[in-house]
Amino acid sequence: MAPPPPLLIPTRSARFYENIPGYLVFLVETTLFRVEPNTIYRSSEVLRDIAESPGPDGSRQVPSDANPIPLPPQVGAMAFEVFLRVVHAELKESLAQHRAILAAEEPLFAKETKDETGGKNIKVGPCHHPGCKDHQSCEEDWHCVWWNGIGRSLLDGRNPLSWTESVKKLEAMHFGRMHLGCRQIILEYIDEDQLNGHGRVYDMIDAVSGMLLADIVEDN
Repeated sequence: MAPPPPLLIPTRSARFYENIPGYLVFLVETTLFRVEPNTIYRSSEVLRDIAESPGPDGSRQVPSDANPIPLPPQVGAMAFEVFLRVVHAELKESLAQHRAILAAEEPLFAKETKDETGGKNIKVGPCHHPGCKDHQSCEEDWHCVWWNGIGRSLLDGRNPLSWTESVKKLEAMHFGRMHLGCRQIILEYIDEDQLNGHGRVYDMIDAVSGMLLADIVEDN
């Protein structure tokens, strides 16, 4: 009688296994992949349906190394890793685009415009200080200060700064012809955006970008 085949113990993917609570654990052949759920959900409805399917008792599964989400046999471990590499490359491209837009588009001061009835309509954004008498010069220099403080810092090819570091650099700069009151208003506006969560999002983007960059350097 032939001996039974050896028991294959799953091993963790060297590249796509993040030991973070709430991440999904997939078993592909004999390899465990632990990945961020939203990345999977955005990229594949099929994988989302598999991940959200109820367990034998009808309750939602809580994937772990001991209870991973098995993928069909026709999905090989190498093919699944290629899929994850493509997904992460697309995310990196989106993050780079977001960073470029953020660097190039400074928060604008609100302007008074007339609507169809001839009434005044104020756009969303901070207003100039009442003491500011030259809005055009103020905004021109604000544009230059933003680019030199935020834009060049975020897009520096050799030593890019995080959003938080870029804002600190901006605060220490000379603001040219900007009215001191307008300077204070615009900086408080940026700080309020951070308190509403935008700053944390930008810092998260910086962290994710750094992680992806580290992966690229490691691969090369």
